[in-house]
Amino acid sequence: LPAQLIPGGPRPDYRVLEVNLHRPYGETPIEVGESGEVVVTGWALNERRTGPARALFLTVDGTRDFPGHPGIYSESLGGFFVGRGRRWAAFTASFGGFVLEPGEHTLAVKIVADDGRRAFVSSPIARIIRR
Repeated sequence: LPAQLIPGGPRPDYRVLEVNLHRPYGETPIEVGESGEVVVTGWALNERRTGPARALFLTVDGTRDFPGHPGIYSESLGGFFVGRGRRWAAFTASFGGFVLEPGEHTLAVKIVADDGRRAFVSSPIARIIRR
């Protein structure tokens, strides 16, 4: 359960590639309606950098966590022989606009450490405005 994770886990190698087809960390907020969705893609490695992160969540306003799906195959990750397990380090995560109250929200990524007890929380990756 994300609420039971101890904050301050080790910083993993990760990258957020897109938030609703926009570059992350942008100044312009991303707008979403009640029937819309927020979709985040990227990759996150485990502590040994040999495969995908154990688990990850999208964190809204630092208080609500929505599970992501690590372990997605990406040909662009990992080498031909060495590091092939890293090819499974891509992720996607999403939630519906209906879970947000109207107004502005911050979005971050919470990546679970290999021990399953600690988690790294990124700085905000996007501002979401729920219309």
